[in-house]
Amino acid sequence: MTNAREDKQSGKKELLAKTKSKLASLRYGRQTHTAKLIAVTGVHGKSTVVRLVAELLRESGAKVVEMMAGNGVPRSFETDPFLMHRRLADASRQGYDYIVLEVHAALIASHVAPSLVIDTLVATEDSPELHELCKLPLTRLVLPHGVTPPAGVEHHNIMTFGTEEAADMRIAAFKLYRKGTELSLVIDQHTELEVASYLVGEANAMNIATALATVYVLGVDVARFAEGVARVERIEGNYDYLTVAAPYAIAVDHGGTAQSLPLLLGSARQLARRRLIAAVDMPLTAAETETLKTMVDRLIMVGDGQHSSVESASDHEEAAFVASRGAKKDDLVLLIGQRYTVYDDNSRPLIEAMVGGIRE
Repeated sequence: MTNAREDKQSGKKELLAKTKSKLASLRYGRQTHTAKLIAVTGVHGKSTVVRLVAELLRESGAKVVEMMAGNGVPRSFETDPFLMHRRLADASRQGYDYIVLEVHAALIASHVAPSLVIDTLVATEDSPELHELCKLPLTRLVLPHGVTPPAGVEHHNIMTFGTEEAADMRIAAFKLYRKGTELSLVIDQHTELEVASYLVGEANAMNIATALATVYVLGVDVARFAEGVARVERIEGNYDYLTVAAPYAIAVDHGGTAQSLPLLLGSARQLARRRLIAAVDMPLTAAETETLKTMVDRLIMVGDGQHSSVESASDHEEAAFVASRGAKKDDLVLLIGQRYTVYDDNSRPLIEAMVGGIRE
């Protein structure tokens, strides 16, 4: 009886959400929107790809607005269809050519997505959100190589990316530097391209390829690619170096998910001149923790006694203090977790003030 009542209540909520989305699209005239909507989804890299795509389009002369929802923001456009459609209508009214939208699971759960007219869907990797959005009418599609595209999108409007030989935007090689990344790409099996970015790490190399695949399928001139990528000098929470007067380097990264950490630490390992010390403020399984231990010289986990085989700290500040206090000349200290990537009004990480006074 209880399950039946819950199912009925759930059905009512779903019907109400769908009705609100439909009313919002009618109220703000979605069919009259002139700005093309680019939706970016995936588990990792969404915010970075949104920024890169927007700057590449701006470099081509287009007028672009980015839409990224903050965590825990009340009345987010992802869950409020009237706010979403009002912002889309405002963008068209103000003469924007493109809207680049970051899509989270909340947008799917709120049933706002079916009321949108998506021109280009971009997936940083396979995800449940991708499969839901692929049910909608789409004009263009950007996917990791190996992910099966849905029916209905013409072949010439599909672009794949990756390191595989058959990828449409193929990363032929990349080189990591402490303050950037260089990529050699092959487009459509024949056009070779060299780009340099201020963004650091292997994950960002893939983010750059994703963004380039997106603007390529939109028809942006390849000659604009290098300058467009170079426009993005920094992204908060994305391998962001702190400004500290110390003989070692400290960087912060939000970390994404446990599955993305080996890629992050693998890049950091290559960039560390000496030792790699990591403080991790994320819930991990024992197996995940053991994997990370093999990739660093010293690992401090937040949470007393979370895993007996590693050092632990009671909170993220203590972990940062322990990691920084133990660093020596040419070491790299990497602070991983959302609380390390909280910024002040001057776009400086709050943790910087705490570790900035530590000296060797």
